[in-house]
Amino acid sequence: MNTFIAGHLQEVLERGASILNAWRRQKLSLRRRAKNFETWLLVELVHQLSESGIASDEIQTNGLVDRLPLRAVGLASRLQGPKRNSSTLSPDLSIRSKTHGIVDVELKTGGSHADIMDDLEVVRFYFENGRSRPEFAWVVLIPEDAGLYAAVEKGMDAILDKARRRGIILNFQEIRDCDWLRFAVWTPSGQVSAAAIDSGLRLTSARADG
Repeated sequence: MNTFIAGHLQEVLERGASILNAWRRQKLSLRRRAKNFETWLLVELVHQLSESGIASDEIQTNGLVDRLPLRAVGLASRLQGPKRNSSTLSPDLSIRSKTHGIVDVELKTGGSHADIMDDLEVVRFYFENGRSRPEFAWVVLIPEDAGLYAAVEKGMDAILDKARRRGIILNFQEIRDCDWLRFAVWTPSGQVSAAAIDSGLRLTSARADG
């Protein structure tokens, strides 16, 4: 199974690994580090998509590229966090691509169980309501501090277990030579394998080279 965002995400993370390695040594709270990281990642993804030529000129952040926000009718009972009170929904990133049509991406970099499980449900809701290619991407930047490192890994395992109980399999991929930088991608129409991610990255590289 192919996925749109995984190859682009991997390329951004590999390119920024040296910067992120310095960043993970900073003495920030986990929440503050995650929020700063998410902002950086969103900007870099938009730049990557624009430069790759795979996306058309239509890239929307915090909105849908082709319509107004989606009404969250009937979703609240499935959510636990702040989005439970939202009347409308729009993804972190929406792209009209040349290869996959319109792709909607919810991006997460934090470790909040409620936030991550809610975004998984939101992505599933997009698919149930006619969005053809919604994707969830979770990127984890593990701090250098040994105590925090262990706490983040423990939290990741707990979230993976929660997702599995809902029929969602998240497979983490490590960035090359960076065991502290990992990402997982999921789509409602099936599970994303390492082979699919590698295939997507090769396609991205080939188009960029061409």
